[in-house]
Amino acid sequence: KLGDAVQVQIPHIHKTQKESFYPKQVLYQDQQYLIVNKFAGINANGPHSLETQLREYYQSKSIEAVHRLDKDTTGALVFAKNHEAFERIKEIFEEKAIKKIYLALAMGALSSRTQTINTPVDNQKAVSHIKVLDQNRNACLLEVEIETGRKHQVRVHLAKIGHALLGEKTYFAGHLPNEILRNVPRQMLHAWKISFKQPYTQAELEIQAPLPVDFKTLAGRLGLGLALRS
Repeated sequence: KLGDAVQVQIPHIHKTQKESFYPKQVLYQDQQYLIVNKFAGINANGPHSLETQLREYYQSKSIEAVHRLDKDTTGALVFAKNHEAFERIKEIFEEKAIKKIYLALAMGALSSRTQTINTPVDNQKAVSHIKVLDQNRNACLLEVEIETGRKHQVRVHLAKIGHALLGEKTYFAGHLPNEILRNVPRQMLHAWKISFKQPYTQAELEIQAPLPVDFKTLAGRLGLGLALRS
């Protein structure tokens, strides 16, 4: 059983090493936009960020991150190649005409296979739709679709319902008896899918970001790996 399997002595997952952008991380590119599979341990923008690395690689100071992912969150991140493109796609985000789905590894088992969380974040409306893909008594693999994009929204919402992300350091301070759960070095959240209409071409874009190795490895060690093979 899953509960028995996680008691086996398993090597510790090491903290993600510092990485640099490489071309295979590009999930999509056209004349106006880049969508990159962000790795953990780097900010979306600002000094020493993925935005900085892209500007250096493409020799363009005009590249701008359109939205944000937390430093240790991985997955699909949209960049505009110039400021006009940035302003055009920003309207799509403001109108919420964009679909964003995350995968998350969280603590414990949820009582319901689906639920909607609408607890405000920073006194602003925040809505997250949760779907259980796989779970056992130790942990769960969740699909989270967000209607709003508040700072730390998924992390806050999951902590609020008592199922904080594995590796969560800000919104969870409890003791975890399971050694595997206790030693997760970062929050296990991945921006898995993003869909929107390209504002210049009107093409319907549906982009999926492959999971990082540490996420898949941890899921497998917790007996949740089968759900990630499809």
